[in-house]
Parts: sequence; C-alpha cells; structure tokens
Amino acid sequence: MTQAQAQGVVDYIRNGYRQAGLGEIRGWTLKVSDLNTMARVCGSPNVKGYAHKSRSGYEVFILRDLSKLFFAHVLAHELLHIWQYHQGLYPEQQLCEGFCNLGSYYVLEHIGGAEAEAQMKLLCENPDPIYGDGFRIIKKQYDKGGWPAATQYIRQSSDKPKRKDKIWQRIF
Repeated sequence: MTQAQAQGVVDYIRNGYRQAGLGEIRGWTLKVSDLNTMARVCGSPNVKGYAHKSRSGYEVFILRDLSKLFFAHVLAHELLHIWQYHQGLYPEQQLCEGFCNLGSYYVLEHIGGAEAEAQMKLLCENPDPIYGDGFRIIKKQYDKGGWPAATQYIRQSSDKPKRKDKIWQRIF
C-alpha cells in the first residue's frame, strides 16, 4: 500500500470514529513503512504497526505490505493508542491494548465480509492475556453500552501520570 492509497483508509477510520463519538484524532502523521523501517523504529521485525510520540506530535508506522483490510485493522488499533494519550488516559496494558483492539473490531465490523469476519473471530478468540483477555474485558463493556460505556470504563480504570515533583502536590 502506498501513502496515497492509505489516505482512503485513514479517512474511513477517522469518519467511523467521529460517528462513534470518539471525536477527531488529531496531531499525528502516517508513515507507510517497509519491514526494515518497522524493525528499526520499534525494535522488532514482527510488528505490523506502531505509534509513538515525536517532536511534532505522534507518528504511526504501518507495514505497507498488508492487505487493505488488515492495514485498516492495524491503523484502527494504533489510532486508539493516540486517542488515549490525547485524553490523558494511562490504563494498565491489558485494558489499553484491549481498548485498541476494540477499535479494530469496530472498523472490521463496519467493513464486513469474510476476511473481516475471520479477523474479528481471531480478536475474540485470542488467547493472549494482554491483547485477548483485554479485548474481551472492554468488549463486554461495549456490548452493555457502546462506545460511551467502553470509554467510561477506560477512564475509570486509568492511572493519571505520576508527577515527579510530589512536593508541589502536597503544597498545592
């Protein structure tokens, strides 16, 4: 997938997240990357996507050799990492990754078709305690009350970043 081809996927996901009530996720750039770049940036050749803070905002790296659907699956996940950062939310890893996987599930559900159904099944059955169990915990909330319930659960479960200068917290 080229950078230009990826723009349609970006627009689709951004529109879907706005319709879901998550708002606009701003302050990020997409880097459609090769395997060597992915390995260099995130330290592993096995990663399909990676989001991190840069000097100018956030950068999202996605492996270019993915199908359009799987590209959307990975991008949807990475964008919800940025959404959490923008919200000042720092849930434990299991809930953080589970919430991001819910974004992938949501996008795949709207794309539809056999490939999307297969990926959704993999998300639901993932045995990993972080990505799989985390997803099932968050999806349970989503099933009860949609995105408002899932985001409320993440907000309530989130640790606020710890201030290094605790003396200021005690005085003020």
